[in-house]
Amino acid sequence: IAAINTSGCAPLTVQFSESNAVAGLNCVWTFGTAGSNDDCGATSFTFTQAGCYDISYSLITPSGCTSSVTAQQLVCVFPDPVASFTPSSQQVSSYNNVVTMNNSSFGASDYLWTFNGLPIGTDLNPQITFPSEEAAVFEVCLNATSNLGCVDSTCRFIESIPDLAVYVPNAFTPNHDPINN
Repeated sequence: IAAINTSGCAPLTVQFSESNAVAGLNCVWTFGTAGSNDDCGATSFTFTQAGCYDISYSLITPSGCTSSVTAQQLVCVFPDPVASFTPSSQQVSSYNNVVTMNNSSFGASDYLWTFNGLPIGTDLNPQITFPSEEAAVFEVCLNATSNLGCVDSTCRFIESIPDLAVYVPNAFTPNHDPINN
């Protein structure tokens, strides 16, 4: 059994080939617990779950004779990290416009934060100052990368609510003359 691209992040598509395929034979590829197919010779298979897989190739002649070969743990699919975070607030205003992003990701070693699609940093738990002059909704995203190069991402929305300003005079004149009664 020969294979190309035998390790990586899910989904991982691997190309397999076997030089013993002969016309008229029944063939079965078995991809560990992930599945099987009945292609003779070259085939490909996409692994969607993390783990290492034994790959088997069986030939069955028209008279019922069987020949098979197994490559132990030929394919290894790396686990993806899980990106997760909770903002300290879902809303900001001009008086309270700094939000701490509490990173709760696991399986990751590197982080990239984006604000409305623009990269803003790689800190574990950054504090972000939001513009708050007018009503708006901002998207904050976290891309978490494992030490094996697998990536997961998640996003949250933060709403900016402008502060309501009310003018309350501290003195007035009821009859509109310059003397305050």
